[in-house]
Amino acid sequence: MMIRVMSRACFFAVLAVLVMGQGGKRPFYRGFSLFAHSYMGDDRRPLIKVSAIIPYSNMVFLKKNDLYEASYELYVKILDSKGKLIESAVLRDRVEVGSYEETSSRKKTSKVAKTFQLDPGDYTAEALLAIKNTQLRIPKSVGVEVPDYLSSGVGLSPPRLFTVPRQASSLAAALEGGDFLKGEEVEEKEQTTFFGFERQPAFGFEVYAEERAGKPIPCRLSYEVVDRSKRQLLYGKRKVQISGAGDAFAVTFSVDEWEPGAYIFNVRAALENPPRETTSSLRFTIEFNRAMLGKYFDQTMEILALIASSEELEGLKNASFEDRPRAWSEFWRMRDPTPNTEANEALEEHLRRVRYATTHFSSLDSGWKTDRGQVYIKYGEPDQIDTSTDPYLQGEYLIWRYFSNNLVFVFYDRFGLGDYRLIQTSMP
Repeated sequence: MMIRVMSRACFFAVLAVLVMGQGGKRPFYRGFSLFAHSYMGDDRRPLIKVSAIIPYSNMVFLKKNDLYEASYELYVKILDSKGKLIESAVLRDRVEVGSYEETSSRKKTSKVAKTFQLDPGDYTAEALLAIKNTQLRIPKSVGVEVPDYLSSGVGLSPPRLFTVPRQASSLAAALEGGDFLKGEEVEEKEQTTFFGFERQPAFGFEVYAEERAGKPIPCRLSYEVVDRSKRQLLYGKRKVQISGAGDAFAVTFSVDEWEPGAYIFNVRAALENPPRETTSSLRFTIEFNRAMLGKYFDQTMEILALIASSEELEGLKNASFEDRPRAWSEFWRMRDPTPNTEANEALEEHLRRVRYATTHFSSLDSGWKTDRGQVYIKYGEPDQIDTSTDPYLQGEYLIWRYFSNNLVFVFYDRFGLGDYRLIQTSMP
C-alpha cells in the first residue's frame, strides 16, 4: 500500500488543521460536523440522535490496488448537566473511492449516527474523531435538550435550523409540512448561524400529543421571531391536523433585509378538548446575508476595514450593487490561505470572530462596534486575559495580551456594567 501523494495531499491535510486566521492567531478548523437532536420514540420515551458528517477532504486515504481507502473511529460520550457520563459509543466507517480527486472533496461525506434513550434534561454530546493512519484526534461537542414531552399533554421538539434555496418570489413566512425538510437541497446547520446570498433559513420541529386516537387531532401552531430587544419581526399562525406521534413542520422566511445579529425563533402548539399548550425556542444568529451588500453595505465595509486596507477594499467599494456579490467573492479569494480547496478558512475565521463579538460583546451597541469586539475581530482570541480592580472608583481593568504579536490592550469598565472602553494600547 502507498499513502497518496505526500507532497500535496499531506501538505493540505496538515494545513487544513493548522491554518491560521487574520493576525496569525488561533486556528479555525472544522474537521467534521456534529449534530444532536431529541425526539420521542414509538414507545413514547424520549431519545436523542447523535450524528456526524465527515468530509472526504478531512480523511487520509491509502491507495490499495486501483482504489483509495480511508477509515475512522468516532468516540461519543453523553454527559448530563453535572458532567456525569451517562452513555458512550464507538462509531466506525470505512470508505473507498476510485479516483484521487474524490479524496479531496468536501461535498462527498461519510455519515454515522447513534440513538440514545435518555430522561428529560440537558445534556452534552462529546465526540472525538480519530482519523486512521494519522495522529489526528479532533474533539467536538454540542448541547442538546431533552424535554419532558408530554408533561402538559402536548409536546414540541426543540427547533433545528436548516437552510433551503432562496425563494426570490416570496418574502412572506410559510409553514410547511415535515416532508419539506427531506429535499436534496435542504441542509441542516451545525451551529445556529445563518449565512448566504442564495439561501434562506428553515426551522424544523415536531409536535406530539398524549393521545393517539387514530384520527386527526386539531392543533393551532403559532410562531414568531424577535430580536435581542424583544421586538417582534415576524409572526404567523395556522390550524393543522396532527396524529400526535411526531408530526414534523418547518417555518421558512426570507432574511434578505434583516440586520446581522442575534434573534430568537419561538413556536407554540395548542390543543383543545382539553385545552393544552406548550412552547419551544431557538436562539440563532444571522452572520451575512444580502442586506450586508445592500441596506447595510456601509456597516459591512466598516467591519472589513478592521482587517483590510482601503486598497484591498477598493474593488468592493467601487462595485455596482449588482456586481457586489462577485466583488465580495473576489475579495475573499485573494485572502484564501488554501485556494486549491473548497473551503476559505480566512472567511470562516472572520465570520466566527464577528459572531463571537456579536454574542459576547453586544450591549447598547452591536458587538462589532464595541472596543473589545473590534480588537477581537482584528486579532482574534487573546493569549492571556488579566483583570484588576480600581481601588478608588471601583471600576475594573481588563488586559488582553497577544504574545505572538507583542500587543497589549487595556480596557476599563468604569461603572461595572460590562461597558469596557479601550484606554491604552501597547505595540512595537
